[in-house]
Amino acid sequence: MRNSDANRAVLAAVAVIAALIPFLNKAFHIDDPLFLWIAQQISTQPEDPYGFAVNWYQSSQPMFSIMQNPPLSSYYMALAASLLGWSELAMHGAFLVPAVAAVLGTFFVARRLCSSPLLAALLLLFTPVFLVSATGVMCDVWLVALWVWSIECWMRALERNSARLLFLASILAAAAALTKYFGVALIPLLGLYTLVRERRGTHRLLYLLIPILVIASYEVITKAKYGQGLFSNAMLVSWNENAKPEQHFFQQLFIGLSFAGGCLFSVLFYAPLVRLQDSFRQAESPATESGRTPDFRILVIGFALFVFLVPLFYFGGARTALPLGTAIEGALFVTMHIRFCGSDELDDYLANIFADGARSRNPID
Repeated sequence: MRNSDANRAVLAAVAVIAALIPFLNKAFHIDDPLFLWIAQQISTQPEDPYGFAVNWYQSSQPMFSIMQNPPLSSYYMALAASLLGWSELAMHGAFLVPAVAAVLGTFFVARRLCSSPLLAALLLLFTPVFLVSATGVMCDVWLVALWVWSIECWMRALERNSARLLFLASILAAAAALTKYFGVALIPLLGLYTLVRERRGTHRLLYLLIPILVIASYEVITKAKYGQGLFSNAMLVSWNENAKPEQHFFQQLFIGLSFAGGCLFSVLFYAPLVRLQDSFRQAESPATESGRTPDFRILVIGFALFVFLVPLFYFGGARTALPLGTAIEGALFVTMHIRFCGSDELDDYLANIFADGARSRNPID
């Protein structure tokens, strides 16, 4: 790694710590107590993380029926508590580690995709959902950290033909799935990426059997201990929720578009800056060949919705307006994707927004 990249990585880590230090004494809230109680159980009975009952829904129920997340994050909390104690300061201090890891992982992945990896890392840090989640002690930030580092190790392993890195990436993918069940999505993601990159089947895909075997083992162990496999049970909870008779296709479509719009909501904040930088670049290099650019009329509509919805959120009108608005935002991004289907322009454009605002033709410094 070049000295300039090392300095930028250090700066990104310092930015994470500086942003989160004011929240080190924040009270536990939302679902934090669930993870804490499991960690406390692990500290005395590490082989039985869910072996107790809790009154969470106005009646005492087994913890394994309440908690729909795997216990790896709580094992980390138990380890941290054995060294630092159980106070808010100690726990939030321990969770600086996954926050820094997530931002640094994003930095290293972004080095492959754009010319401003530091800016990409800072955009992740100051994305509202990430910053808010990083002030708690739930498992979401650990999932992001394990996710991006698994991707980084896998991509580097393919480039260097490194069996060790493939093994490490697979272990990180397994850890992600044992941190939050959504981490299992890394398996098809890494597999598909490998097939597209190699353009053929390869023995490297066999490494993805490692997280599959880990999850299968977890399923067998929890079924023997609690009478039900906790991985499959969590999947069934989600499946049963989606399979309700009242859940029609258009309702599911609306929900899907809402999530898509919500996830990409912050993209619109940077859209005017992208347009401005594109204009400057074209003015400086009018002879430079330029490909198709995204339809900024679509982005103008999206940005107008963004400006309209943000005040509603703060003035209490978001309960009715925000879901519809985010669904429309999602539909706009889907429209852009369809229009640019079969080309790389949209992917480049979104990478520009998330990473450095505009594609630079210069190499990384």
